[in-house]
Amino acid sequence: MAPYADLADLREWAGKLAVQVARIAGLLHLATHHTRAEPWRIPLAGSTMAAAIEIGRWAIPHAAAALTTRQRPHADAEHVLGWLLSQPADVLSQSAIHRGCKRRGWTVRDHLEPALETLKERGWVRRYTPPTTGRGRPAVYWQISPLARSVMP
Repeated sequence: MAPYADLADLREWAGKLAVQVARIAGLLHLATHHTRAEPWRIPLAGSTMAAAIEIGRWAIPHAAAALTTRQRPHADAEHVLGWLLSQPADVLSQSAIHRGCKRRGWTVRDHLEPALETLKERGWVRRYTPPTTGRGRPAVYWQISPLARSVMP
């Protein structure tokens, strides 16, 4: 749930996930032992807890789809800029930026490139072409504007 970690966009929901998994485990336990008198006195089986955890893991992408809809037209660009500013380097490869934003399930063409183009249009980043060795396909690099580091928190 730390900034730019897997559950950062779901911080409030994820903070309640452990309690929800415990409730699910209780419900599964009761469903398994519903014919027994006082099923709450029977210890919870490890397999029941494992099933509840699996249901909790299954719920994460569904919560992400429901809760991380775009609330602003430039939310992706804002996310990329925040992530870029959290990095110590001023020049990063596009593939490194993509890896840094992978938790959002982004594709390069549909999400990352439009976000970087928005940042480029606003002057926060620019394409950077390092000297090449002449071998292989050159990687795409982006340089963070010094102004971005001085203005943004």
